[in-house]
Amino acid sequence: MPVDREAVQRPSMRFVPVKSPEQQAELAVHRIRRRLMGQRTALINQLRGLLAEYGVVLPQGASHVPSKLPALLEDCSESLPPLAVELFRDLYEELVQLEQRIDAHERRVELSKRGDVYLRTLLVHGAGSAMRHTPKRNDPKSRWVEQLRRRRGESIAAVALAAKHARILWALMVRGESSSPSASHIVEPQPSI
Repeated sequence: MPVDREAVQRPSMRFVPVKSPEQQAELAVHRIRRRLMGQRTALINQLRGLLAEYGVVLPQGASHVPSKLPALLEDCSESLPPLAVELFRDLYEELVQLEQRIDAHERRVELSKRGDVYLRTLLVHGAGSAMRHTPKRNDPKSRWVEQLRRRRGESIAAVALAAKHARILWALMVRGESSSPSASHIVEPQPSI
């Protein structure tokens, strides 16, 4: 039996709604921005590595290279070979252009975040699903959710947890990190009495 026909015949099967062209475009902006951020990180690492070969050390962090490299190249232009200075300036210009492209995509992301009902709905539904497990857990976030649920009710607790998740997701996106909990972050459920 073909997979799609089998799926239709299962009563418990849930179907994912088809994304609208606007939603697909918003997702494309996020994907492109993430790729550009990866390129920026690779370029910064290459710049730092090449400079280190000449004994020139820049502090880690994406903000240090664009802000300190021009003055650093000016100071070191006498001690570095002219070809190296030219290459570093080219890489710096490439970095500035990349930063401008990332900024343009971040403005698009900001505009789409302001009224994205679909995203808010997903976050609230996800928080509601996560709240089914919080009574059995003893980690700080689960305790916080349970206290909030008792004080303010199920809906407000779900929206608060969704807001917390949104802040975490935003921070991960801005830093270009991924969320992969290590074994030390996994909390076992409380034993039943």
